[in-house]
Amino acid sequence: GQEFAKKGKDALKTTVTVEGLVALDVIHDIAKEKQLDLPIINNLYKAIHGKLDPSKMVKALWTREHKAE
Repeated sequence: GQEFAKKGKDALKTTVTVEGLVALDVIHDIAKEKQLDLPIINNLYKAIHGKLDPSKMVKALWTREHKAE
């Protein structure tokens, strides 16, 4: 996580096992298919795939609209 925050997508160019990347994609696909609102998964997915600056991810989560969950 810290490496990704520092290096962005370049952190994924590694020979070290990055736990959870495959699971993240699978969970994101299932959530999309089932129309589930999973803000942490959605923001992580966007950050990993270069659609959201990792440094803005926390702000996006903390400033999202509040609703009963």
